[in-house]
Amino acid sequence: MWKKPSIEKTKKDDDKGPKATIKIYDADGKMVRTIQRKVEDGLNKFAWGLETDGMRFFSRTEVKEDDDLPGGYNVLPGKYKAVIALDKYKDSTEVWVKADPRTPMTLDDRNGIKKALDDHAILIKDAKSAFDQLLEAKKSISIVEKLLEHQSDTIKKSYKEKHKILNGQLDSLINKFVGPENVKGIQRNPDQLNSLLFGASNYIRSSWTAPQENAMLAVQKAKVNTNLVINEVNSFISTEWKTYQMDAKTLEIKIFKE
Repeated sequence: MWKKPSIEKTKKDDDKGPKATIKIYDADGKMVRTIQRKVEDGLNKFAWGLETDGMRFFSRTEVKEDDDLPGGYNVLPGKYKAVIALDKYKDSTEVWVKADPRTPMTLDDRNGIKKALDDHAILIKDAKSAFDQLLEAKKSISIVEKLLEHQSDTIKKSYKEKHKILNGQLDSLINKFVGPENVKGIQRNPDQLNSLLFGASNYIRSSWTAPQENAMLAVQKAKVNTNLVINEVNSFISTEWKTYQMDAKTLEIKIFKE
C-alpha cells in the first residue's frame, strides 16, 4: 500500500529511510521546483502541485538545511520535465501543464502575477536576511554567557548588564518581524512584517488579472515598513552590536576554574 504525500510538509518527516528527489524543469531547462519524498516498500506515488519553489519566510523556528522550500506560485502553462532520482537510479517523464479553460486569465495576466511575486520575493529575502542576523546575535550572546563561567565576578557582572540591554534591543527588533514568544491564543498584529508581507503575497496570488491598485498598495506598504525595519537592524548591527563584538573578542577563554 502507499500513502499519497501532501504537497507541503505538515509534520516532521521521519529521517530514517531513503528519500527520492524530484526536480522539475521548464522547457528551457531551468529548474523550477525540488521536492523530496520518503520512499516506502512497495508502490510509491509522488505528486507535484504544479507550483514553483517558494520563498522561506523568517521564523523563530529553525529549519533543517535539507528541508524542502515551501511552494511558490503556479507555473505557467507549457511543457515540463520531472526527473526522479533515488540512489543510483534516475528516471524522467514529461508533464504538460495547461491553462484552466474555466478562467478568463490571459498569459499577460499570469506573467503580471509572476513578475509581482518575483519582485516581492526579493523583499522577503532581504527581510529574512535581516531577521537571521538578529537570531545569530542572540545565539552569540548565549555562547559568550557560557564563556563567562570561569571569569571574575566583575567581568560577569559587566557582561550581565550588557547582555540585558542587548537582549532587550534584539527582542524589540525581532518582535517587529514576528510575534513575541510564549504567547497563548491567536495573536494578530497587522503592523508586523510577517502580516504585511504575507498579506501582500495573498493579494497578488488571489488576483485573476495582473495585480491591480489594491494589491500594489499592499505591496508598497509592506515595502516601506520592511525597509524601515531593515534599516533599524542594520543600524543596530553596525553600532551597538559591532562594539559588543569587539569587546567580547578581548575576553580570555578560561576552560578551567582557577
